[in-house]
Amino acid sequence: FTYASDGHKYVWAAAFGPNRVDVFDIDTGDYVTYIPTCSTPIDLDYHANTYEMWVHCAGTDEANGHDGHIDSFSVNNLSGDMKQVNLNVTGRAYGRNVVHSTLGSFGYATVYKMPYLYK
Repeated sequence: FTYASDGHKYVWAAAFGPNRVDVFDIDTGDYVTYIPTCSTPIDLDYHANTYEMWVHCAGTDEANGHDGHIDSFSVNNLSGDMKQVNLNVTGRAYGRNVVHSTLGSFGYATVYKMPYLYK
């Protein structure tokens, strides 16, 4: 399980079942909403340049319309739907995201037992 803050409005927490990211008000701690996502969300990271929260999932959830391993959400539009990134991994894609303002609008991801970075 993972959580992260955007530092402005919300604290985000990944939930494995059902596959979703819960959103809480950063000032009051009140529950705001949830956003459905890919299967087994394992890493959240806030991208300050794009005002997006990125989540890395261990699998896709194609039955529910989530065909990627990397999903992102606009912190300014919680109902927006952004295109997911599929890492073309056979099996589970356990790994981590790295995003930072010094990397521009890009992010990087790893997958366990894969000797390279995804950009």
